[in-house]
Amino acid sequence: ADAALAALSAVYRDSRVRHAACVPWAYRVVEGGSGVVKRGCDDGGEAGAASRLAELLETAGAANVLVAVSRCVDGPMLGGRRFNHFLNCARELLEQCGYDRRPALRREPARGASGSSRGGQQPGATPASSGGQHDRRVYVPTRRQRQYSATHKNHG
Repeated sequence: ADAALAALSAVYRDSRVRHAACVPWAYRVVEGGSGVVKRGCDDGGEAGAASRLAELLETAGAANVLVAVSRCVDGPMLGGRRFNHFLNCARELLEQCGYDRRPALRREPARGASGSSRGGQQPGATPASSGGQHDRRVYVPTRRQRQYSATHKNHG
């Protein structure tokens, strides 16, 4: 647990995280020989987000991992969908880094992957990466999601 909190302080040293509107986080650590599970989480300015991240770590069977998701609020209002974005980002990162212990789901290839104007990156998805320590995930909403957000911006 101490290592997770030390890692969190390292995350907060990044200026992009320090200036984010909210940074919910959760950790799950399984202690060596005893098998005791220690958990912790904090909403970081987004009520309810940390408990959902903690539940994701539990469901995935992740061990010895800290997940922190930062969000800048300078775009369209997302309403309840913001939790989906938090969880999808965290879930994809857990899968890429090998912390998701659930059986792999059969994934269909994304439609239109070859004709994307973003250099192979699908709108509405995060770019594929090595899943390393310094991995940064950027969510790119689809045109439909941007239109929905623009239409419902003032309706919370």
